[in-house]
Amino acid sequence: MKKKIFISFLVIFLIICILCIILKLYYMNKEKEEIIEILEDNIAFQVYVDNAYDDIDKIEKQISEINGIKSIEFHSKEQVLEEMKKTLGADGDLLDVYEGENNIFPNSFIIKIEISNLDDIENIDNIEKELLDIEGIDDINSNYDSWVNVYEDYGIDGLRQYLDMLNIASEGDSEKLEEYFEQNEDAEELLRY
Repeated sequence: MKKKIFISFLVIFLIICILCIILKLYYMNKEKEEIIEILEDNIAFQVYVDNAYDDIDKIEKQISEINGIKSIEFHSKEQVLEEMKKTLGADGDLLDVYEGENNIFPNSFIIKIEISNLDDIENIDNIEKELLDIEGIDDINSNYDSWVNVYEDYGIDGLRQYLDMLNIASEGDSEKLEEYFEQNEDAEELLRY
């Protein structure tokens, strides 16, 4: 009788252990999916086109052929000028001298990267090198180092905080951002990224 009770408890214990392992694996997988989604939605390259180069379609075609590119969005130098004017608000008219032929802003592409698993992060350097090899591309600006470093240093919680912080900052509400820092003291460390 004691042996049957012991075996029953042992079986129940093993079932509970197996369920715990399954739940842990499930939540680890969910966390990986969230990490991938955050990185894929936020890692981007801004690729600047040399103003002397005018075959934008050729550049876009070459970019689209690079493995790992999720999306490409073209911004003409006229659009960039208008965006800068909006950013400056009431002082935007200071940029009127750059209208037409005087426009100093480059045409550019915003490129999002496809990330289907965490190993794809290692491929981002290769994508950047391939972009720089395209004739007509003058320079590249990327934010991927920041996102990857936050993930490596702070994990998923750091990514969530970094995303929250950037979303609040993009709203331009300094009081809300200050309140966020008061509630999340460790989030201030993320400012270095």
